[in-house]
Amino acid sequence: MSERFIDVYRTFLQLIERKEWTKALTIAEQAEIFYPDKSHYTSFWKSCLLAKLHRLKEALAQLKSAIQEGIWWNPETLLNEEMFHSIQQDEEFQQIVQICKQCFHEQQNKAQPALYVIGNNKNREAIFSLHWRGDNAFDFAEYWKDEKLLEQHIFGFPQSSQVRGYQTFCWDDKKTAMKDIESLYHLFQNRYLTNENEVILAGASQGGKLAIELALAHPAIKVKGFIAVVPAIKDLDEFIQLFAAREIRNVPGYIITGRKDRFYDNTEKLCRLFQHHHIQCELYVDEQEGHMFPKQFHSLLMEAIHFIRIKG
Repeated sequence: MSERFIDVYRTFLQLIERKEWTKALTIAEQAEIFYPDKSHYTSFWKSCLLAKLHRLKEALAQLKSAIQEGIWWNPETLLNEEMFHSIQQDEEFQQIVQICKQCFHEQQNKAQPALYVIGNNKNREAIFSLHWRGDNAFDFAEYWKDEKLLEQHIFGFPQSSQVRGYQTFCWDDKKTAMKDIESLYHLFQNRYLTNENEVILAGASQGGKLAIELALAHPAIKVKGFIAVVPAIKDLDEFIQLFAAREIRNVPGYIITGRKDRFYDNTEKLCRLFQHHHIQCELYVDEQEGHMFPKQFHSLLMEAIHFIRIKG
């Protein structure tokens, strides 16, 4: 298996979308062997699919094996996962949930925000990108890595102090998220950038929505524009309120999404709202994609940087 893990993940999600459970399980089993450092993902995939295929004892055994290796998951994820419906009342499953609750609280008590930086500071634009929910800065950076881009641009990836699961984080609490992002933004700016740099705020899903909000309405973070990948726009109320309060900064943006993304309709409405208020925002829609980075993301990222360069 010579693919990057994120490419394997894409294939896995496509099989799940098509309900090809047996093929998806095969991918999960192969990924477990080739990517041992991603076992917190692959063990969960296998457990879900074993349960879905009515191999209930094997599903529980997989969860217990991972727990013994020090892997754990957000208790809410276990309790809300539809594929686990047939084992959620099992005593062994409930014990696993309790162990995960304990792990969650232990990790949350010692979690700190972090910053991961890659690339070269040759071009003026620096990218500061917020991970999506249930990820970390290091793994999230894989989506953005491209030899040509890294030769020219410096990338900063802030990591939230809010624990989501094993080695994964989120931006759920807005107040804490703002505090983390602001402090890491200033760290990025003071330690890695020069006075010539201009920051583009970026992100995906939950991080994408947050990047749009901060770029438009958070004065402590000065940015040239925003790039959002499949932003999780659940509703438009926050943006409507910002425009009503006249608290919006006019900076350009570039949104990349998929026609099959569950947030697509609201994303398209947000772009119309931007147009109404004279915010220059380019929308790229991949007709085949759902809530995922498109295959041609690196070329789109170059286009997005160029768009913000000439519009900002």
